[in-house]
Amino acid sequence: VYEIKTFKLNNIDVRDYGGTAVAVCDYTQEAVVRGKPRAGNFLITDTWVNRDGRWQVVARSSIMMESRER
Repeated sequence: VYEIKTFKLNNIDVRDYGGTAVAVCDYTQEAVVRGKPRAGNFLITDTWVNRDGRWQVVARSSIMMESRER
């Protein structure tokens, strides 16, 4: 179980390559995962593809940049 207590997007940068786009954002969260705290600053990279006029996420990477776990 992934329980999010707070979640804030800080910066979003989107690069459009025609039918594909890459979005990078950093965010801050306070959460509990399987009973353990998971709080800190993270970086998400999403790859989007335009399929039949609809944008869909086809890949996502998320890494912790700075932990605030106690």
